[in-house]
Amino acid sequence: MASSSPPKAEERLGRLDAAADSLNHAVTLNPRSSSHFYVLSGIYRRLGHLEASKKALESFTRLDQENNEIEKMRHNMSQSRNAPHPGGDHE
Repeated sequence: MASSSPPKAEERLGRLDAAADSLNHAVTLNPRSSSHFYVLSGIYRRLGHLEASKKALESFTRLDQENNEIEKMRHNMSQSRNAPHPGGDHE
């Protein structure tokens, strides 16, 4: 008697395809989120889409570096606001 459900490997691939679709949608909503590209890269790799995996990983790396630089600038700005300024308040 034949089973009506797909083999497990095909079922997993179908879920990975759906996950890739969901992540691509998430990227359109928040294209600066490096983590979306990191996860997408792994999914593409598991699906055998190596070129797409490579591109997603490159996007992750670029965005992660940019986001780290932005965070450093925010931190530096915050520190400079809290630091005493020369020639400031004199009593």
